[in-house]
Amino acid sequence: QVRIDASGNGRHFFVQADCTLLGLRLRKGDASGSAIGGGDGGAILHDGGLLTLRDCIIQTSSAQSGGGISTNGSTLDLVRSKIHSCTATARGGAIHMAGSTVQAISLLYLTDCTITDNDAGMDGGGIHMTDSPLNAVRSEVHDNKSSGDGGGVCVL
Repeated sequence: QVRIDASGNGRHFFVQADCTLLGLRLRKGDASGSAIGGGDGGAILHDGGLLTLRDCIIQTSSAQSGGGISTNGSTLDLVRSKIHSCTATARGGAIHMAGSTVQAISLLYLTDCTITDNDAGMDGGGIHMTDSPLNAVRSEVHDNKSSGDGGGVCVL
C-alpha cells in the first residue's frame, strides 16, 4: 500500500473527472486553509465524474465539511476501504455528500467498507448526505459522533 502523508499542509486530491484510486493510505490531509472548495474535503475534494476508491484508507484528515471526502453532485464508490479518525468542523466527519447545479444527485456506494471514529461539529459524525441515496453492502458505520443530528449517518 502506498502511503501519502500531507502533514496537515492541504488536501491530497482534487478530482474533477472519472478517477480510480487503488491501495492508497492517505493521512493528515487538511483543507481548512484551501481557497478551492471552501475548506471542504480534508483528503479528497470530489467535484465531478465518478470517483472509485478500492482498498484505500483515509485517516486523521480534517476539513469544514467532509473530513475525509467531500463530494458535490457526483458518484462516489468505495470498495474494501476505511475512513477513520477524520474531523469536520461542520458536517460529515468522514464523508459529506451534496447535490450541485450540474448534477442534482450525488450517489454513494459502500461495499465492504468501515466508517469509524470520525467526528463532526454539527451533523453526520460518519456520513452527512443531502439529496443523495446511499447503497451500503457488508459495510459498517460505528463509533462516530456529532454535536448535532446523526452521530453515524445524517440524511436530509
